[in-house]
Amino acid sequence: MKRCAVFVGLCCFLHLLLLDHVSLGLGLVCRLRRALCRRRHKQRMSLRERLVGAAGLSEHQYEAHMAKTPSVGICVTGEARSFERSNVRGSLRLLVDHLPKPLLRISVSRKTRPRPSNRWRVGQQAAEMTLEYAQLANEFPEAFIELLDDSNCSLAHVRKSACCRNGEAPQTFMQYQAITRCVRELMATATAGALTHVVRLRADAIYDDPITLASIILNVSATRPTLAAKDEMRRRTHPTDTLMVSPASVASDFFRTFVDPIEEECQTKNKARLANQPQPEMTWHLCAIGVYDCGFRTKFDVAPFAHYLVDLTGRPRCSRWIHMNVTRCFERGYAALQAGKERWHEDAAWKAAQVSSVAAGSNKSAHLLMPTAPAHTSPPSHFG
Repeated sequence: MKRCAVFVGLCCFLHLLLLDHVSLGLGLVCRLRRALCRRRHKQRMSLRERLVGAAGLSEHQYEAHMAKTPSVGICVTGEARSFERSNVRGSLRLLVDHLPKPLLRISVSRKTRPRPSNRWRVGQQAAEMTLEYAQLANEFPEAFIELLDDSNCSLAHVRKSACCRNGEAPQTFMQYQAITRCVRELMATATAGALTHVVRLRADAIYDDPITLASIILNVSATRPTLAAKDEMRRRTHPTDTLMVSPASVASDFFRTFVDPIEEECQTKNKARLANQPQPEMTWHLCAIGVYDCGFRTKFDVAPFAHYLVDLTGRPRCSRWIHMNVTRCFERGYAALQAGKERWHEDAAWKAAQVSSVAAGSNKSAHLLMPTAPAHTSPPSHFG
C-alpha cells in the first residue's frame, strides 16, 4: 500500500503542474491506479478482517455469523502443469482463504503429457513437477494432498476399469475419473455432512478477483450445478469444466455424469469414443442437453467464474484464436499471478518478523511487541 500511495501522490502532483490535455490523461491514470491499490488491499483482507473490521462485528457476532455460513468442499485435480510455480499456488491459496470453512483435497499428477495445438486449443509440452509434498503441506496445511507419479492405467484405482482394458490411458477418462474420485472421497469424509457446496478447480488455474469469485460461488443455485462460462472466449455461451460448482446435496450424482457414460461405453461397446474426446466438456454439454444420447440428461447453469490458465512457462494461456480480448486476458492473468506471488511474500515477511521478535527475548515487553499473524495465514481454522 505504501508504494501505491507514493505513485498516486506523484500522479496528482504532476496533474496540477502539467497542461490540461496532458493532465486529463494523468488524472485518468491516477484514478485507475488508486482503484487498483484499493482492490489489492481488499484482496489481502481475510474474511475475519472484513467482517470484524469493515462490517463492525464483534468477535462474538463473528463466531455466531460463521456458525450459520456455508462450508465449501474443494477438489483440485488434473495434471500438475504450472502448479509447480509458487504464484499459481498463491492464487489458489487466496481463493481458499476467502471461502468459508474450506475442506480441500489436492490430487494432481506430477507428469504433464504433451499435446498438439489447434485453432481451438492451446498445446502444451511434456513436463514433470518436482515440487515436494512437504512444501505443499506447508502451504496448504488444511488439505488432503495426493501427488500421483502419472495419470495412466497403472494407477491402482483405475487398473481394472474397462477403459484400461488395453493398458492405454484414454485422456478424457483419466481426467473425469480423477474428478469423480476426488468428489466421492471428499463426500466420504467425516465432516462432509456440513458441506453446502463442492467446487472443482484445475491445478493450473489462477483467479484475478478471488473475493468476487468466492461470493459468486456461494450464491449459485441451491438445487442445480453451475459450470463456468467461457465468457472470455469466442465460444463464450458454452460451459467449461475448468471450474464447476455443485450443491453438496447433488454433487455425487452430478459429477458421476462425467465418468459413468464413459465407463458404460467401454464395457458395453468395447470402444472408447467418449474416453478420447479432444474437447470433452463440449461432448458432455451435448449429452447433458440431449443432443447426443449418452444415457443421461442433467440441468445446469452457466456463470461467469473469472479465472485464467497458466502455461508451463508461467504465462497466462491467452490466444487470439480462442479469446475475445487477448489484451484483457493477459492483463488480468498477470495481475492474478502478481497477487499470488505477493501472497507468499506476506507470509515470509510475517515469519521473519516473528523470528526477530522471539530472538529479542521472551520477556513481557518482547511478547507485547510480537507481530500479529495475517489472518489468512492461520492454520486450518482461519474461519474460527
